Amino acid sequence: MEPKVFFLGTSTLALIFTLSAIKARWLKVVPPQVIAAVFGLILAQALGLDSKYLIHLPDRPFAHGIVMPNFQGVLRDHSLWWAVFSTVLTLTLIDGVESLATIAAIDKIDPFRRKSDPDRTLLAMGVSNMCSSLAGGLTIIPGGVKSTACIVGGGRTQWANFYNAIFLILYIVIGRNVINMLPLSALGAIIIYTGYKLCAPKVWKHVAHVGGEQLFVFTATVVVTVTTDLLWGIVVGMLTKVVLEVWLATRVELPEQHETLSGRLLRRAAQAGELFRNPVVGSVSTQEGYHLYFARPLVCFNAMHLHRALAQIPDNAQAVHFHVTDLVTLVDHTTTTTLFDFAEDFKRSGRGVARILGLERLRPRSENQLCMRMGPLILAQERAQALQELARLSLTSDDLQPIDVLAQSEGFSLTVVEGANASCDPGT
Repeated sequence: MEPKVFFLGTSTLALIFTLSAIKARWLKVVPPQVIAAVFGLILAQALGLDSKYLIHLPDRPFAHGIVMPNFQGVLRDHSLWWAVFSTVLTLTLIDGVESLATIAAIDKIDPFRRKSDPDRTLLAMGVSNMCSSLAGGLTIIPGGVKSTACIVGGGRTQWANFYNAIFLILYIVIGRNVINMLPLSALGAIIIYTGYKLCAPKVWKHVAHVGGEQLFVFTATVVVTVTTDLLWGIVVGMLTKVVLEVWLATRVELPEQHETLSGRLLRRAAQAGELFRNPVVGSVSTQEGYHLYFARPLVCFNAMHLHRALAQIPDNAQAVHFHVTDLVTLVDHTTTTTLFDFAEDFKRSGRGVARILGLERLRPRSENQLCMRMGPLILAQERAQALQELARLSLTSDDLQPIDVLAQSEGFSLTVVEGANASCDPGT
């Protein structure tokens, strides 16, 4: 609570919030955080702030060269094993989650509507991080701030990343004295503002509007992250999501009248396993277009299977039909967003129209178009029999006969293409 430090930090924080509330075009070119950093630097010099409250970069940042990690020392000292393991696990989860979230967000604001490859992103990040760590460096992740600045500045290719790296090196070599004039409290104000933006009241309101289950998972993740650390926040958030979706799936399937406790546990374990299995049971190309058939819950935990199926859609397909069959008991917010975004992009590209057939059969949990949806009540025994029939059939043929056979199977049916009332067409 040093008075000068407190005054500088609160003043910088107030400036950031004030500038962020102003709708001016020039603030998109020069972000409020940059202005606040310059303001904090000038104010620190005016107040004569002690050097211990300022950033301190080494006088000779490259004098030590590349320092390899002391792996032998870590292996000999057993007391360090858990610390190293937890640190590696934390950085891996944080880097992976933030990387995927960053590319998803940047793809939405890319003026060229390009789509990043999650597999390629994670591979590049993993190789870069291993090389950096072996050289004693920090981990590397895609940056949302610099990516946004690149788009605003007119950047189009990955040369912008190279320029970013070159300028960072120049700042350390040439601008070290200026950087050392920046007060830590100004950086603290920027971090507080960033944290506020991540969970501002409008964010809570938006999450609640999407659905009560989204608000529950969001609240649990935020509370655990704030009270412990980000690793436990991620773990608890994922577990909360799994437990919630398994519980919702059990509400859709009605148990047998004389179901035993062991039978109930086995059924719920099977339902939990389906959340991670490939929901795409088949694909067919016809004169009408390309058809994808879903027969398992469509949730975030099997989203990678869905993304791979979307990537395999032929370029010459002029229409895409997503068939949400009666075996789909749950479609969460993540998958709904993915399907609607694909339909929008598919139409914007001029390729044609993508339709989601059978989604109207599921019961929405809120008025939001992208909310979670649950299927009608079905008997667990009938659905198990339908899954067994599905396992004996193939949908990966260019011939429509297997689809007709599947549609006539006892216990379930496929949503057909005919009829405008049977489709959910986000492209129109």
